[in-house]
Amino acid sequence: MLARVVHDREELTALTRFGFWELWIIRHLIEPFERVVKARLPEAGSAHRMLLEQPVSGLQYNLDGYAFAGELRPLGFVESVMYPGTQAFMRFDYPCQLNEPGRDRALDVARRFLSAVGFTHGLFNMEFFHDPVTQKLTVIEFNPRMAAQFSDLYLRVDGVDLHRLGLELAFGRDPALLPLAEPAAGAAASFVYRCFDPAERPAMPVAAQRAALAERFPDALLFRFAKSSGQIARDFKWLGSYRYGILHLGGQDARDLRERCLAASELLGWPAPYARQPAKTPMPAGYPTPDISMETSP
Repeated sequence: MLARVVHDREELTALTRFGFWELWIIRHLIEPFERVVKARLPEAGSAHRMLLEQPVSGLQYNLDGYAFAGELRPLGFVESVMYPGTQAFMRFDYPCQLNEPGRDRALDVARRFLSAVGFTHGLFNMEFFHDPVTQKLTVIEFNPRMAAQFSDLYLRVDGVDLHRLGLELAFGRDPALLPLAEPAAGAAASFVYRCFDPAERPAMPVAAQRAALAERFPDALLFRFAKSSGQIARDFKWLGSYRYGILHLGGQDARDLRERCLAASELLGWPAPYARQPAKTPMPAGYPTPDISMETSP
């Protein structure tokens, strides 16, 4: 939340000046973490704080999996692809090109961390950076839940239904016994449509466009996020851009998926999330600027 590079005290001061409504949002976002900290880690102090870190380099990935009877079971790795020169999500690709040393390192970190905190049952998602040159892995965060935006990616490619898997865990049953669905694609992605100019207002697709999309791409999942001027202004302050749509598609492979995305985006009247759209203020590659609650994943 509000993560970005600052070069001096003036930039830091400007970043931390908020209006009444922003402060209300921040306090309510952090309060659940404050309760957890007080109950589980009181020596850490308050969660209503800022974290200062040195910027890191590398590509961003997600490890998805679950724990059952204390055993960690990985599901797969999703790559978070950014708009060039920014840390704004452009799309989430599955499967991805993370190398074997990176996968092994991520699994080792996940096993050790989840064991240390006593997480023995449930779905989890681990976000991290990986430098393919040095093999350094930097954890961004662990989420003790399903990454909902990736759920149908696994279903399309592997036949693994994460929602059904979550229900099995809720009932204390072993998800490994679930039958797999028939995979429908060799590659899948969640495409994120963003605007980097606060003056722009991309048009939402009308009924005829949505009907054309459904007819040509029956597997498509479309989410539209029309926003008010105030919401857009807040998104730009917090994120440097605003998200106005998400599209999920599958393809035979990465090349076919790209072609389908280009065609679907043309139908919607939106620039495909493969195009070069640098932000107004570029940020160093590899520095985390996660989407926050106002960009709730579908």
